[in-house]
Amino acid sequence: MLTKLQQRTRRDIVIAMIDLVEKQSFESITITDICEESMLHRSTFYRYFTDKYDLLYGVFQYFADQLLEKDEQISVVDQLVTFVSSHRTFLIHATSSDKHETVYHEMMQLCLRVVDGRQYNPAYQEDVVVQTIHLQQNQPGKLIMGAVCGAIVGTLDQWLMQENLGTKESMITYLTQLIQKM
Repeated sequence: MLTKLQQRTRRDIVIAMIDLVEKQSFESITITDICEESMLHRSTFYRYFTDKYDLLYGVFQYFADQLLEKDEQISVVDQLVTFVSSHRTFLIHATSSDKHETVYHEMMQLCLRVVDGRQYNPAYQEDVVVQTIHLQQNQPGKLIMGAVCGAIVGTLDQWLMQENLGTKESMITYLTQLIQKM
């Protein structure tokens, strides 16, 4: 268990990475850049992360924690579409030609964490994603969650890479209708 100071230091490194990736490609960022942005020594960085890829994983954990902390009455689909819309530049810069699978995998993990965190929350029992998972009782929960998140993340991945695929609102409507058909 991390102390409050260690939690703050880890968070500072994560936020520094988010800020850097908002400005430049993930590939071009060095550990030195991260340390300078977070105003920490290299040895401090390595106490928390093994490399910048481990830090990227930490960034997605941070994003998932942020999404789960928001207990607003917003659908899971709306939360995820809004997340992608709000972090579009970060996600594009984090997605390089050779690291696309890494970001896709991290987006899947983020989706799975959010869905898993919402499926037993009484406030989300009317949510289309939660209802779809609960309707498929004859299937293992993780299997249907993976299918639902695969549909969401695959669609959002295409939307992210091709700006002309519609607005945020049209994407929410499309994904909601898609999940209702599952």
